[in-house]
Amino acid sequence: MSVRSTSRDGMRAEWLWLGGLLLVVTALRFVHAGSDPMPQLDWGFISDAGTWWKNPRLHAVWGVWTFDDGNFGLLTGPSYTAAMRGVFAMFGVGYAQAFATSALSGIACVAIVYAMTRPAYGALTALLAAAFTGINAMTLAYDRSSYPEAFQGTMMTATVAAIVLARGRSWVAALGGVAVIITLLAKPPGLVLAPVATATWIAVWLLERPSARGTFSWRPPIVYALTATVVLAVVILLFFVPRADDLLLHFKQ
Repeated sequence: MSVRSTSRDGMRAEWLWLGGLLLVVTALRFVHAGSDPMPQLDWGFISDAGTWWKNPRLHAVWGVWTFDDGNFGLLTGPSYTAAMRGVFAMFGVGYAQAFATSALSGIACVAIVYAMTRPAYGALTALLAAAFTGINAMTLAYDRSSYPEAFQGTMMTATVAAIVLARGRSWVAALGGVAVIITLLAKPPGLVLAPVATATWIAVWLLERPSARGTFSWRPPIVYALTATVVLAVVILLFFVPRADDLLLHFKQ
């Protein structure tokens, strides 16, 4: 058997393992997607979940964005609200559809972790990292709920992956700049996650500076920062400024 055929067999086996893992991860999130939450969960976790799909549900039904004291998802999590509204537009409004945004995010996160880990650490480590990401109680709980954490966590993972994989690819860094703004706008705690991206850039610089094992290029982080700045400025001007009074009132309350 030639080296090329052995390598081809290895790649085929790797893809089969990855495909099998994604099937398991998908099944854990979508089988009985409309069923009641796990009884072991805290009641507050169950009852508060409806808060986050109120805005997109009302818009899907009535075609109007509605603001009131108990309907603040659009103001505090606009990117997550927009993602869920897109799911409702494609699959209709329902209990299972409300969880689909988180479920799809969880599946995407598994794929992103694999893609980020594979180039540096090989197939086995990448598959194990993806498995640990997709098959654990915490991710399952959030991925089968309508909370923004799964979507936000996936966007943060995408940001880190873009930074890690951006060497020589400015367009990948630009995608990271978009992803970090989506993270910030998925839920207010995204402000806490923002330093993670900065720390990742510092780690990449430490690994690639001339005194280590490579040469660091400043082009990707500059493209990343400029993209994030432009996207955030557009969102502020087109979304937050027209709703400044509602936003200020919400955070005062």
